[in-house]
Amino acid sequence: MNNVLNLAIQRVAYKLSVDPKLVESVYKSYWKFIKEQISSFNLREMDIDEFNSVDTNFNLPYIGKLYVGTEKMEKYKRKLENFKKNVRAKENQANGLPSISD
Repeated sequence: MNNVLNLAIQRVAYKLSVDPKLVESVYKSYWKFIKEQISSFNLREMDIDEFNSVDTNFNLPYIGKLYVGTEKMEKYKRKLENFKKNVRAKENQANGLPSISD
């Protein structure tokens, strides 16, 4: 853990008179929840309408809003598709097959 985070954990623990390990576990559980929520989105099979119907906003008090927009989803899908094409081309090249572009 970095020094700034350690310092923040120590200050919060001191201010609330609790064990720093408790503060650290609460902090980690907060981010674990957000990570699990984001990971639960099946972006590979989701279209724009489905994506827009899912709540992709996380309001972080004193920090701001963590938001994923449709542009990011489309960019992710394009990257994923390009990655798949590159893997297929490398597999074909390794197997001695001609590469076919879509």
